[in-house]
Parts: sequence; C-alpha cells; structure tokens
Amino acid sequence: MCKVSLIREKIYKTYKTLLFDIDDTLLDFGAAENVSEDTGFQKPMKEYFEYVFARIPNFSLESALIIGDSLSADLRGGLLAGIDTCWYNPKKKMNDTHMVPTYQIHRLDELYQILNV
Repeated sequence: MCKVSLIREKIYKTYKTLLFDIDDTLLDFGAAENVSEDTGFQKPMKEYFEYVFARIPNFSLESALIIGDSLSADLRGGLLAGIDTCWYNPKKKMNDTHMVPTYQIHRLDELYQILNV
C-alpha cells in the first residue's frame, strides 16, 4: 500500500479518475489533499510544494514521487522541489524541454513496477 497525496489545480475529477483507473486497492487516500488555490502559490513554484509537503505527515523527499502529465508544471515543480518525477505521457509526446523526468510512463498500470507494488 502506498500513501497518496492528491495535488490538484482545477479539475479534481480528472485526477481522481486517472488514479482510480490504476486500481483503487493500490491507493490509500488517507494523506492530505491540497488545492493550489488554497496555498497562495501555484505549480511549479518550489514554495507550493514546500507548503504541500509540510502538511503531509511523515513526508520524506527521498521516498516521494510526483506523477504528472505536465512537464512545465508538475515535473518542473518536482524537479525544483528536489523529488523524483514520473511523466505520465499517454500520447507519447516528444520531450523538447531541458527537463528529464526520473520515469516516463504511457499507461498508468506501469506505476506498479515503479512503486514496487
């Protein structure tokens, strides 16, 4: 079982659907849920992630992984915050940025191997 903190900006339903598409037994939603509008900061600002991390019990940078579909917001934010990143890239878009995610997946079920579950 892994702890999940849902970081969302505008469309919670989309993220909830993506996460539950994996397998709702995989995820434990006991962790905090954070909405960027409530923080005073926004992705990819490092302060935004620091705000979120401070509200997750027993949070550890070393065991954290941000999974996102946006290189410019999710992955850049994770890199600025110093945590591993996983680019969810179902359309297999070309990464023409200088950002190199720790992992790249095209299907959500690929997370099982990354998370060792």
